Amino acid sequence: MGRRKRKQASPKRVKRVPKIFTCPDCGEKSVKVTNINKKGAFATVKCGNCGITKEVLINSISEPVDAFGDFIDIFYADQELQRLEKRILKLKQENQLGEL
Repeated sequence: MGRRKRKQASPKRVKRVPKIFTCPDCGEKSVKVTNINKKGAFATVKCGNCGITKEVLINSISEPVDAFGDFIDIFYADQELQRLEKRILKLKQENQLGEL
């Protein structure tokens, strides 16, 4: 009599950090972080589809995903600022500034 054979353990997949990201403006997976300049402390984040470009500050240990995270934060903060400015203008036209 022999022993029962065990199922071999499959090797675990190593998750890698992506190099191409999804654009928050157009939704396409075409944002790439380029020109990571450690000495100048800037990285350029650019969408190949809609052309949105931003330079973000980085430090000596930053990776492309860190630069993209900063880009996302700046993008949504700017969107929120524009939304609030439009609301202020609308309320000024209606003379209802008390609702802010």
